[in-house]
Amino acid sequence: MPSTHSGDAQWDVIQQLPVQDYKALRGAGRMIECRSGTKICNQGDLAAPVYFLRSGIVKVGRTALPGSHEMIVDVSGAGDILGAEACLRNKQSHVSLTVTKAATALEVPRVAFLRFLERHPKAALLLMAAIAERSRVRDATLAFAAHKVHDRLLAFLYRQAQRHGTEEDACTVTIDIGFRLVDVAAAIGGSVASVSTELERFKDGRIERGYRSLKVHKQVFRDHRKLLKAEPYFVDDAGEGQLR
Repeated sequence: MPSTHSGDAQWDVIQQLPVQDYKALRGAGRMIECRSGTKICNQGDLAAPVYFLRSGIVKVGRTALPGSHEMIVDVSGAGDILGAEACLRNKQSHVSLTVTKAATALEVPRVAFLRFLERHPKAALLLMAAIAERSRVRDATLAFAAHKVHDRLLAFLYRQAQRHGTEEDACTVTIDIGFRLVDVAAAIGGSVASVSTELERFKDGRIERGYRSLKVHKQVFRDHRKLLKAEPYFVDDAGEGQLR
């Protein structure tokens, strides 16, 4: 049976909430369903709600200047919380949120979210841990910024395979996050042409391109273990054929 790694259960706040806390959170918001391509938040929105993503994929983007190309700073899946930082600081949203794979989420207005945290301190601690982990991962991934496109691409693919990949068998994993080539380029800070060139190097079957998806032979990651040890989600599989 193929296994799916969507999000990280360790940091899924909702899964860790006591029943009473979950009921209170669920009552504070509403469940929404979003199709691929839906932008649920724009950079600069003044009162964007907090989203508890239950399924699907959302790309988190930011532009440095008005009119400049958007950089994808994160890829979120089931279990992730979006918009909490801006809410806690009472600031406008510093990122945009765009659905790339049909998603469901619990949408909680800011006032209701803050009231919930005041009344449920355990949930507040879980939220802090989740935000801290996301910050840790982003800090670690920034270390690849000075590397060549080849290294940045492999690190990005490994990270997505670990967080959102589906193991097809003992040898391959499918990364189906709804990304086009331009999205991958925006996520690693490269050009579309350079990303395309790097993927061409693996046309021998180690990486197969599908419709907004990639099928990666795990040997690609094993061949670059020295590089990928710097990845925050790195797991040394000792060549046993298991991704996680």
